[in-house]
Amino acid sequence: SIMVQRSDISTIEGHEVVTLRGRTLPLVSLSRIFELDDGRGARTDRLYVVVVGLAQHRVGLVVDELLGQEDVVIKPLG
Repeated sequence: SIMVQRSDISTIEGHEVVTLRGRTLPLVSLSRIFELDDGRGARTDRLYVVVVGLAQHRVGLVVDELLGQEDVVIKPLG
């Protein structure tokens, strides 16, 4: 999870992105996906972004708030 300033967000071909460690990370707003009111996030200049991915592919989920943080590693059983 990271905190992003609204001023750090760019738009490429109509999609919001942010640069993270020299790579472009596409952003997806969960409030937009679930068609929820986005009023709380509009009042602040900082956004919480949860970075999720599989292998080389990454996406940033923009959330209203973080309730906790936990690292999860999935490994196959032998």
